[in-house]
Amino acid sequence: MKQRRTKFKFYRSTETVSRHFNAVLQAVLRLHRMLLETPIPVPADYQDNRWNWFQWREGPTKQKRRTWKKTEEDALMKCMLNEAAEMWKAENGFKMGYFTHLEKEFPKVLPGCTLKANPHIDSKVRYWKSCWARIVDITNLSGFGWDNVNKRIDVEQEVWDAYEKAHSQKAKGLYGKSFPYFDDWCVIFGKDRATGAAAEDYDEMA
Repeated sequence: MKQRRTKFKFYRSTETVSRHFNAVLQAVLRLHRMLLETPIPVPADYQDNRWNWFQWREGPTKQKRRTWKKTEEDALMKCMLNEAAEMWKAENGFKMGYFTHLEKEFPKVLPGCTLKANPHIDSKVRYWKSCWARIVDITNLSGFGWDNVNKRIDVEQEVWDAYEKAHSQKAKGLYGKSFPYFDDWCVIFGKDRATGAAAEDYDEMA
């Protein structure tokens, strides 16, 4: 019975009902070892059909994100460069069937590899494109550059802090990180899309 109904039935306040209910509950919990038993799961081969609905079943496990090896990333990049990505490009990404095509070509570059189009290749390529697009946008802003030796964004700490404060999602995971495939990404994902028209300088970001 809800505490709201109980208080009207016994002419007591909600606080009083709640306090006494919790007192009884605490007493029961102290005696749980005597009053409560741990249920034993019904085995799958149990003969009594009345209890089949109580059989033990493992719940779904959360799938872990796969960690790519360097050799696999190198192979995927080589495969994409070999496959003339221009013919697979669509207005908002790649044409349908592109990742399946890469899955078939992948073992030719890396024999024995069992990576699938979905979710492995699909998610990796989308992640690469996201990084490339964000880097292109950022390096076209005033105060930002590209370190072609270390393959990372070249910027003063103060300028980066101001940008990260204003654009936390676009800045996430980019500062100080090396992106060795950036030149290849430019070939695969297209020319520099930024024109500088929307560029901010340090004062505007602050």
